[in-house]
Amino acid sequence: MPHPAWLSLALLTVPPSTTTVVVFDAQGAISPEEGSDLGGELEEVLADSGVFVSAADEDALRACPDDACRLKVARAVDAMKMVTVNVMRFGPSRCVLRAVLSDVGRGEPDAYAHSRTDCDLESIYRAVYAVAGKLQLAIDPGARPPSPVDEDDEREYPAIEHVPLVARGLEGRPRKRLTCSSADSCYDLGADLQNGKNGHQQDDVRAVDAFRYACREGHPAACTDLGYHIEMGRGAKVDLENAAAHYELGCSRGNQIGCANLAYMYENGRGVIMDWARAMRLYEVACTEGTARGCTSLGFMLENKNEKPANLARAAELYKQGCDGGNMIGCANYGYMAANGRGMTQDFAVAYDHHIMACDGEEGRGCTDVGFMYEKGQYVGLDLERAATYYVKACELDNAIGCANLGDLYEHGRGTAQDSKAARRAYQKSCDGGEKRGCEGLERLR
Repeated sequence: MPHPAWLSLALLTVPPSTTTVVVFDAQGAISPEEGSDLGGELEEVLADSGVFVSAADEDALRACPDDACRLKVARAVDAMKMVTVNVMRFGPSRCVLRAVLSDVGRGEPDAYAHSRTDCDLESIYRAVYAVAGKLQLAIDPGARPPSPVDEDDEREYPAIEHVPLVARGLEGRPRKRLTCSSADSCYDLGADLQNGKNGHQQDDVRAVDAFRYACREGHPAACTDLGYHIEMGRGAKVDLENAAAHYELGCSRGNQIGCANLAYMYENGRGVIMDWARAMRLYEVACTEGTARGCTSLGFMLENKNEKPANLARAAELYKQGCDGGNMIGCANYGYMAANGRGMTQDFAVAYDHHIMACDGEEGRGCTDVGFMYEKGQYVGLDLERAATYYVKACELDNAIGCANLGDLYEHGRGTAQDSKAARRAYQKSCDGGEKRGCEGLERLR
């Protein structure tokens, strides 16, 4: 496979004193002739913004097939951060600039930003400022992003704004006969078919047909549920972009679960260009309108955006709001914040209460955290048998950390009889769930 044509590589400071490698990749979005000009334009942008330091040898990057290789190049020049800016073409004349800021030491993303724009050089020139400003604000909310144009520049630049998604397939004919005739009755039928209730057998194909009719007739929740079936491939072909479009349709009509689902798609780049800023706005809308999951998810994004005290305090408030609204992940997360004094005063009693609440609500993370408190004697007395009981439930609920902790107790006979086979089973499930300690425990017992 041909490697991307790296157009420009520079050293930046974002924020000042943090050396950052910046890579630009056009991915065939523009012609080679324009690409050459674009490289010069981008370096001018960096210089004009006051953050350009010096050019660096880009030959090493040309042979890189992936980000792991690029990170090695960044480490070789003692960079602390790396920004990769991809220019991608969508349609005849629309392009998207997607920027990812990564921590070179950890090799993990810190922030994301994107801008949709026309594909001419002037539009891309402006979009570079947009993504640079978004990344700076993601790192430091108090930063002043670079100006997109010189004060003496009289040129007009096209606006960069969100392009609404288009839901496809709403006009399709039912594959099976429907016994409903209105938006409300078809939505109710779809819900019954989806869940196998009220005398109906579970039938995802008929549920999709019912939701499609109800959505076409203007039912907000039907659009959201139809998007879910399309996203998950239940009774419909998996199509993430179309799923996101149906979530947007449901959200625009006032269904806040649709807003929360759409936010998740933007947060994780499922069917859409990843856009954390838009995801946070959508989660906030959902939270404000009473969707508990929106509050919890917004809190998670704030907590993990950076370690600023204001963000942590707001994240703790949002977790509590999500928990109070019945979202058990919110309860578990609030308990974690209380146990560790993140964004609030450390309070093991509050932590214990919320871990128990989450566990009783079938959230495995809560069971794991209760077990940990009994294992370590935090707030409650040291009780390894009770710790094992909670780890068993956590593992049954597919919490990988809980499985690893349970494996450790079985392996060493703590709080339960020593049982290498049971330990291997717990470690295997933990490892399958992505927990490193589970894999390490499994290796020890082989």
